[in-house]
Amino acid sequence: MELKYIQLETKRRFFSNRIGEHASSFAGSGVEFKDLVEYDSSQSVRHINWKKSTKERIVANSYYDDRELTIALIYLNSGSLKFNNKQQKALEALTALTTVAIEKKEALSTLFFNSKEVKFLPPTKRRSAIELNYNLAKNCSYQGEIVSSRLVNEILHKIKRRSLLFFIGDFLEPIDFAYLSRLYELYAIVIRDRAEEELEVNGEVNIVDLNSQKEEFVTVNRRSQKVYNRLFMEYDRELINGFKANRVEFTKIYTSNNTISKLVELTRWRR
Repeated sequence: MELKYIQLETKRRFFSNRIGEHASSFAGSGVEFKDLVEYDSSQSVRHINWKKSTKERIVANSYYDDRELTIALIYLNSGSLKFNNKQQKALEALTALTTVAIEKKEALSTLFFNSKEVKFLPPTKRRSAIELNYNLAKNCSYQGEIVSSRLVNEILHKIKRRSLLFFIGDFLEPIDFAYLSRLYELYAIVIRDRAEEELEVNGEVNIVDLNSQKEEFVTVNRRSQKVYNRLFMEYDRELINGFKANRVEFTKIYTSNNTISKLVELTRWRR
């Protein structure tokens, strides 16, 4: 999708049928703890404090109403995004989330990262951020392996305020969210192509490492297919378990999916 189409589609799907209300996926929960209150069905189940609850009484955390939410987009510009149409999907996700934040007049910061920081844009509410993020993602030429420890340190250094962090990438390198989940509210947008999750090729193929650009000819047979597919499935199972353990809301967007529809599903619970 081109920039104007992404903006139009985002506004249609996120803001249509909301007459008299400027709602978005980012409205309303706040991030600063206030008190424990009796839980009722109007509250998100995410706010239930299970440690303080009993069989007789369920309590939930309440928060100060934080209208000035800080939104941070973390664009994981790994070399593996070059596979098939993944980079375009990541671009669409970044642009759509930027559009929502700016339309909602939230303070938005963006970190472009591969093996190190590529670019950091400090918090802004300017509409120019939409085109700027789009162009940076589209034209960012250098891509490298994501190193979790460097990424976490960069986030802690750049994003001081408690924020909603949206990570956009293919997550083929593991990221440790354990410490970040104590400081921020986390979301993961996993960009994938089905062909990389389930190998179907046979015979001699040319394998290219999209981070190092090194090429190697390998022979793929039915046995190596099964091993690859099993290992990939196990990796993704651990990835999802890590998301759940660290309270990371997530969605997987395949190259065949409608990006904005998947983002609406991911953020629906907050609206």
